[in-house]
Amino acid sequence: MTSLTIQDKLIPEEGLSQHWEIGPQDLGILESEVCLLGPVHIQAFFVHESKGIHVSGEAQGTFSLECVRCLEGCQDTFSIEFFGKFVAASESRQQKTSQEPACEEDDPFPIIDHQLDVRDLVREHVIIAIPDHPLCQSNCWGLCSVCGKNLNQGSCSCDKDQPLSPFKGLQKLLNRSHNSN
Repeated sequence: MTSLTIQDKLIPEEGLSQHWEIGPQDLGILESEVCLLGPVHIQAFFVHESKGIHVSGEAQGTFSLECVRCLEGCQDTFSIEFFGKFVAASESRQQKTSQEPACEEDDPFPIIDHQLDVRDLVREHVIIAIPDHPLCQSNCWGLCSVCGKNLNQGSCSCDKDQPLSPFKGLQKLLNRSHNSN
């Protein structure tokens, strides 16, 4: 597992640029959340601020998704920007116990034993970047609502002029029971 950490002592005042190429498993993202294909490229820039270290950067990779219309597998590349603040673990705890409400964006990540671990920061941004309604193509025809055929592979012979009723099957049962009486 590739480490996404850097020591705070190694960051000069003018800042430090760092590049990682990691496998999908290194972000700790479960396959039930999203499937990442191939490596994820991360470029991060660390700079000292008055009360901590600010990190900003970009992550690039490829999602493996399922089209919401036709249920076929598809891929989508992503390039996301991320940013966050790291503070000493003791300061992070003090902020959480203070009385003033804090915005979630302002929640700093802790520096533990002089180590900044950007794994959670990048992971959060990658999960947020997952498309809500992925499509295999912008003009995906989806599935036939009658027979379930993938309409991207050709048309079907279903009668689509008939209104589709969820009670059609029940009507057949009712007719059978009336005919048997």
